[in-house]
Amino acid sequence: MKTIIRAQLKQLGQYRSLRWVLGIGSGYLLLCLLVVVLLNWQVGKLYQQQTGRVLQSDLVTFNPFTFAITARDLEDHNPDGSLLWSAQQVQLNLAPLDSLLERTPILDAVEIEGLRLHPHLLANGSWNFDDILKHQAALPVETAQDDSEDLPALRINNTRIAIAELQFSDSSLADPFSTSFKDILFELQGFSTLDEAGQVYQLSARTAEGGELNWKGTISLKGGQSQGELAAKNLNLLPVWQYLKSSLNFTLQNARLSAAGNYKVQWHKDFSWSVEQGKLALTDGKLRSGKASARNAELSLAALTLEGITAGSQTQQLVVDKAQLNGLHLSSWSQGSDTGLAQAFILKSLAGDQTVTESADTPSWVVRVNNFAINNAALDWRVAELEQRLFKARQLNFAASNFDSSGGTNMDVRLATHIDQDANNPGIQLTVTGGFNPVSLDGDFSADLQALPVSLANPLLTPYMRATIIAGQLQAKAELQVRDALLTQVKTTGSLTDLKLLPASATQEVLAWNDLRWSETLLDLTTQEVTIPLLELSGFDSRFELKSDGTTNLETLFPTSIATPDAAKGSQQAKPEEEEKPWEFNLHKLAVEKSSVRFNDESLTPKFTAAVQNFHGTLTGLSSDTRKPANFKFHGDVDGYAPVNLQGHTQPFLEQPQLDARLDFENMDLGGLSGYSSTYAGWRIERGLLTANLHYRLKDGRVIGDNHIEMDQLQLGEKVQNSQAVDVPLRLALALITDENGLATLDIGVSGNTTDPSFDLGTVIRQAVRNTFVKILKSPFTLLANIAGSKEDLGQLPFNSGSSQLLTTATRKLNSLQQALQKRPELRIELRGHYDQNTDTRGLQAAQIKQKLLERGLSSKDIKAKKEPWQKAIAEEYRALDLPAAKNLTAEQMYEQWLQTISIAPETLTQLAAQRSINAKQFLVQQLKVDSSRVLINSNLDCSEAEMCSRRIVRLDLSDLNQTSVAE
Repeated sequence: MKTIIRAQLKQLGQYRSLRWVLGIGSGYLLLCLLVVVLLNWQVGKLYQQQTGRVLQSDLVTFNPFTFAITARDLEDHNPDGSLLWSAQQVQLNLAPLDSLLERTPILDAVEIEGLRLHPHLLANGSWNFDDILKHQAALPVETAQDDSEDLPALRINNTRIAIAELQFSDSSLADPFSTSFKDILFELQGFSTLDEAGQVYQLSARTAEGGELNWKGTISLKGGQSQGELAAKNLNLLPVWQYLKSSLNFTLQNARLSAAGNYKVQWHKDFSWSVEQGKLALTDGKLRSGKASARNAELSLAALTLEGITAGSQTQQLVVDKAQLNGLHLSSWSQGSDTGLAQAFILKSLAGDQTVTESADTPSWVVRVNNFAINNAALDWRVAELEQRLFKARQLNFAASNFDSSGGTNMDVRLATHIDQDANNPGIQLTVTGGFNPVSLDGDFSADLQALPVSLANPLLTPYMRATIIAGQLQAKAELQVRDALLTQVKTTGSLTDLKLLPASATQEVLAWNDLRWSETLLDLTTQEVTIPLLELSGFDSRFELKSDGTTNLETLFPTSIATPDAAKGSQQAKPEEEEKPWEFNLHKLAVEKSSVRFNDESLTPKFTAAVQNFHGTLTGLSSDTRKPANFKFHGDVDGYAPVNLQGHTQPFLEQPQLDARLDFENMDLGGLSGYSSTYAGWRIERGLLTANLHYRLKDGRVIGDNHIEMDQLQLGEKVQNSQAVDVPLRLALALITDENGLATLDIGVSGNTTDPSFDLGTVIRQAVRNTFVKILKSPFTLLANIAGSKEDLGQLPFNSGSSQLLTTATRKLNSLQQALQKRPELRIELRGHYDQNTDTRGLQAAQIKQKLLERGLSSKDIKAKKEPWQKAIAEEYRALDLPAAKNLTAEQMYEQWLQTISIAPETLTQLAAQRSINAKQFLVQQLKVDSSRVLINSNLDCSEAEMCSRRIVRLDLSDLNQTSVAE
């Protein structure tokens, strides 16, 4: 019985335990149900209280066994009905026991699945969540009870947030923009606001364009620090460009970004951060400025990589160990200082105002790049000033090392490229090396330029020259000095080879040379000095042409006026300019060899052509220092046979240039000058040689020339009628200056004022030649007297009255004349006897009286002494005359009356004049052995000319052997 009772009592106890258990369980379930009711009521209410919006969701559940609170299908809609955010599920796993034991709120897990977010900037500039911000701003502000900076205690063992899509839209732009990130997963293990040690987290994301983002590391809110690794792979930059394109001047067609690195962030006290072992790669980049046209700037690249990136806010340094750019292809243009590339990267918002200001308190960061390289790049660059010429640079390689934005060290740079290269042409080669300081903008570079076509300069020459460079290459090595971003000094050695300059509308070059070389030439832009130690010119060939209309090819080579694009503007806004320091120029030596100067005169008939060949020599000391003249000495030959020498000194930099030059020709063939002699002398030249010594001086604007000319075996041809010919008897003039050896010598002085606008050296020389000939022909016998060493006038022979007998004076003059004729074999003498009507008539009368007196037995001595025998004879003869009686006449008076009774026939006087000429010729021919053909008697005597019958002389005239006389 007791056993039964005990069993029943035991059964009853178990029943009571079960009932207690059932009671407790029912109560717990009732409590859980209450929690669910409260959660479903309070979650929506609390959300509405905080946001002013209605939260839509399914039933919020609570798992009484796992203490998990789960909300599904949550949504928040904007006032316009669009979705702000939604989540498939939000779950909080509570850990009440752990919380009680550790007296800290602990969550075992926080999980959000299928989260979608869509922030949207509306067309009116407001955000789609602005109403939430306004609602929260209107909430009453609670006074903080605890001023402690410690974070509230919280621990979450596992955090997992899976964002299905994060979408961003901006409708405020002219072209609405939208982009999104998908599959964003954030996981955090052991989150705590109490632990100093960091908690492990991981974030991954994928962009809509296939990019990936991975971020992992540790974070400690208590310690205020985080560190980890960040890796972005294949991020498409097009969405970034699309969002910013309204502010950009370029179109991004493609670009992808990858980056990786380790980071550290601290914010416990002072905020700081650092990055180490960073890498960055920009691949498949392609952008273009503007629309498709010649003024585009296009840039494409295969990859831009940066390795070994280190940066820190405390050190304020960014260090890149290696930067490399591969597969670059850049196309752009330039016009003046404007370039397409610069325009492409100017933000539109800054296009009108590019002023950038920096605060004085802004810390200065230092950027260092240990090595930077551009490998095998291509550059297409169009230059507007060169008639839109497109330059194509290939195999462009650039390397720089030790870039330091603090300026602590100089950056070493090297550039090498080929320009306009093709299969048949190596193109232009350019190499630049040197060091550059990016802070002071100082640098020193070495440049090597090869095979630059000089014809590229043609568009620049167009305003100044009507000619085209059709050939020529420049090779140069230069040392360049840059200070404060300005080129200050250039030291260069190089050559300009195979140059050819072709004038417009011409078929032959006006100027060419094989080689122009210079060495150690210094151009100093700060002191404005040019110093050239040595300039060597070889194979120089120039052509000077005188056209049929009197113009020269040099005149047509240069325009009469030079117009610049800003000429009109400048004339309207002309302002007085400060006087600039003049440039100083020093050429130590110019050496010329194997050169020639050709001359072609089409104004003559026939045309004249000559060339100075084998021209060589030196010019030394050419300087802008006006105290120092330059000396020059050159040699050559005319047409390959006649030596020519030019020497002297000059100072062309004076306000009125100075020159002292001697030009000597030797044995130049005169036959080639027949065109000039026909035009300016009126005679053709059959043959002859010319030797000339010309000395010209220019000083104070006045030119003075001394010309000594020798013409050997000159033979004139036919006479040519020409209005430009000098009006002098040229043959006679030449005969007067041509000696017995066939050498004609002429000294001509030239002078003129170069400041006279009408000054023309050619006209001055022709006038000087004419004046010299006129002077010779005006007093030819003075010239002959000088030749014979006499000071007498050999142009006339004196005679006693009534006599044809040669006086001693006459024979002396004839002897001198004979000596001069020997030295002037081309001259012929013309003798013309004259008489004096009065004295010669008296002389003839006296001769007849003398003859009678001699017949009476008087001697010549008695007659000359006029003593008593003479007086007696005169008286007797007088008485025999049938004259009126006269008393008391003296013998002299009777003599005079006797003279008057003697009649002299006119032909007697004419015969007297002729006999005088005959006697002079006989003396020259018989006594002095002058060829009779060179002495002519002119018997023409016309007393209508008073001079013809008023002097007792024989007048001498000259003519050449072709009978060209002075009178002609």
